[in-house]
Amino acid sequence: FPPPLLLSMAETSPASPARRRFTKARRVVVKVGTSVVTRGDGTLALGRLASLVEQIAELVHAGKQVALVASGAIGIGQTRLAEQAMLSRSIRSALHTGDGASNEPHLAGRITDAALLGGCEVNTVASAPSRAAAGQGGLMGLYDTLFSQYGITCGQVLVTERDFSSETRRRRVRSTLEVMLQVGSVP
Repeated sequence: FPPPLLLSMAETSPASPARRRFTKARRVVVKVGTSVVTRGDGTLALGRLASLVEQIAELVHAGKQVALVASGAIGIGQTRLAEQAMLSRSIRSALHTGDGASNEPHLAGRITDAALLGGCEVNTVASAPSRAAAGQGGLMGLYDTLFSQYGITCGQVLVTERDFSSETRRRRVRSTLEVMLQVGSVP
């Protein structure tokens, strides 16, 4: 793969050299951070996601090969796990177990994430894989639904640091991405 072309917001004017190189690029990698995928309260930013997918679809339909690198599964998973915990446990039992609720008058009615999850703190580093697992399926399902509106298939390619540690693994990842890009899908 050629070196990536990084476009900052300052370089988005049609006259900028980076913008001209971008229009000539055959392949584009779009990196989307958690702050784009989610709103401040941890819920999905559906309007931003729909707009992003629409713009990527325009690039694909214009003949570009586009790969999407998306974050956000952990943030979305945190919200989903907390919601599931509330459904699984009654509010009353969460308030009266003593595992995060307080009998202090100024704290009455407040429920912590730890109380909702039976003492399991949602924000701990140890629970990050659980939060990612809870959020990833929903996030991919949403991308699949949005891209399908434009006749585009998207696919998830999960990679870890180990996948880049050997030439054999790197070739496997590259081959997977090449096939997906060549058929017009968005990995």
